[in-house]
Amino acid sequence: MEELWSGVEEIDGWLHTIWGDPLLEAIRERSYSRAYALLRRGEYPKGEQAAWTLLTEAVSATPHLFGTLLEALEDEIDLSIPRQYTSEEHKGISLVCRGTLMHVAAIAGSRENMKLLRQRGLNPTASRGSWVELHSTGFRIEDASPLAAAVLNGASEPFSWLMEQKGAADPADESLRCAVLFGLYYGKGQDSCACARRVLSYWGLNDEELEGTSFPGWQQAQCRMAPVKQLTKWFQEGVYGREVVVRYSQPLLSRWKREEKENQSFSTQSVDPCGLLSPLEDWKSFLLQLLRCCPELCRKTEVMEWLFRFEYSSEELELLSWCFGQRGEPVELGVSNLLQRLFLQPAPARKRLLRLFHDTCGARVVLSGESLMQMYALLQMLPELLQYVQIHNRPGAHSCSVLAGLLANYGQAAEFKKAIAAGYLEDEPLGPLLEELHDQDSPALIPLALTLLPHRDGLCEL
Repeated sequence: MEELWSGVEEIDGWLHTIWGDPLLEAIRERSYSRAYALLRRGEYPKGEQAAWTLLTEAVSATPHLFGTLLEALEDEIDLSIPRQYTSEEHKGISLVCRGTLMHVAAIAGSRENMKLLRQRGLNPTASRGSWVELHSTGFRIEDASPLAAAVLNGASEPFSWLMEQKGAADPADESLRCAVLFGLYYGKGQDSCACARRVLSYWGLNDEELEGTSFPGWQQAQCRMAPVKQLTKWFQEGVYGREVVVRYSQPLLSRWKREEKENQSFSTQSVDPCGLLSPLEDWKSFLLQLLRCCPELCRKTEVMEWLFRFEYSSEELELLSWCFGQRGEPVELGVSNLLQRLFLQPAPARKRLLRLFHDTCGARVVLSGESLMQMYALLQMLPELLQYVQIHNRPGAHSCSVLAGLLANYGQAAEFKKAIAAGYLEDEPLGPLLEELHDQDSPALIPLALTLLPHRDGLCEL
């Protein structure tokens, strides 16, 4: 017997070197007799992270093993502290969660193991500070309850146990509403849809009513979860109106930014198996519908970023002209990354937008210490900016301004004359300007600077 245990210890040492912790491997391989042997000998890693890894792996193990682990590791970890967990893929869905072990059990555990966690003081309804995210989509539900996590993953056994717990299926739980809508919209034929319908039935509701005004308290969840094409339809039909746009514009804008990022990062359906991301054309239609309902949205920088993502027809430009005619202040092109976004527009579309701003509310840009990308965008758009945009130029006392540097780099007499005629170079120190024109190999502009600029006090510097 002694020789047998010696052999086991050698194998354990080899496994620890090659694969990591032997106990973790035994749990993963469902080799429970081996796991019990390791626990009896006290051979398991110490520390919070190691304990968390073992327990999250064991939430679907037998209740006896899970209970034994909880007892063995009780001095290593505070079970009430939320930590991060990534689930294995289940029918194309993988969840990333920050929560307690109750959240992990709701995603991948069993009824009996959730009972053990409750006996150790974990609250099956606790949600504050927790979140659940659908892996690879950026979609996240904040302050997610364990029941919301179970619905998202379609975990039927944990879901059934949680539905039996007092207060778990709270109709006012926003995270649960979002999870239910996820199941209905994106989980057709999946376990998440079945779980969502059971929650609605428990509340005395059915999914057909979700399309009308009978769920006024669900507007925020709908704005976060409903397909964008569906939201556009509701606004067009008057189901939702201006008050919804005003109240929930921030969740909508956050959702657009998240989906735009994911649409730019991924181009295959394999990273969005549920069809959670709406096509960009649907987002364009939705943006225009929001502006019809609430034209003052065009004052928001986030909306301008959204707007610069698309090209527009003549009819759509008429709508935008009506909106920006009510803006009451110039479009600030220098904020956020508007210049870069504008530059990425095809030249004809960019020119139409700048002309629209010029004819309605105006546009301006303040030139200061620009980034390399902004400088490149400014240089490429220089003729259009000089024609349609009010430029605020800030020359130094002994150095040329950003605009002067751009003009010298661009090297075209027509643009140089436009800048002088607009008064943009009136305060430009002549000596540094002439030096910049020389350095940028734009000698043809030097006579223009000498003859058209209103002062000559820099000539002594030549």
